[in-house]
Amino acid sequence: HDREIRVLHEEQVMLRAELERVLQLMTTVLLPREKTLHDMLAKLNEAYERATAHLHESSSDLGKQAFFMGQSPGGSMLPVMFDPMQDCEAELVRIRELLSHPLASPESMRRQRRAAFEGAALGGFGGGNVG
Repeated sequence: HDREIRVLHEEQVMLRAELERVLQLMTTVLLPREKTLHDMLAKLNEAYERATAHLHESSSDLGKQAFFMGQSPGGSMLPVMFDPMQDCEAELVRIRELLSHPLASPESMRRQRRAAFEGAALGGFGGGNVG
């Protein structure tokens, strides 16, 4: 039983270290790069809209009317592009919150397991295997 607790604790330490490494990577590399890409995509979209508007203006009066009535192609894309960014930032905040909790010690894991075992024995669960 003690070996199982030690293995669980070592696994928890390893997983926390990996999660901290991923959080650092996402915060310093991935998120800034994604923001830059989204900015570039927004600028490209704006340039496309300007080019499309110019084409419509020079080809027909109908294109001018559609543009001035607010029916520019792709006008609603900008808010959609930033939702995944906000989701990513919220997930990073959630991971930071998770990592802010103290690491469970092997002794506290033993006490918790012993209490669960005693509760199951007192609760009369019919002699099922624990762990």
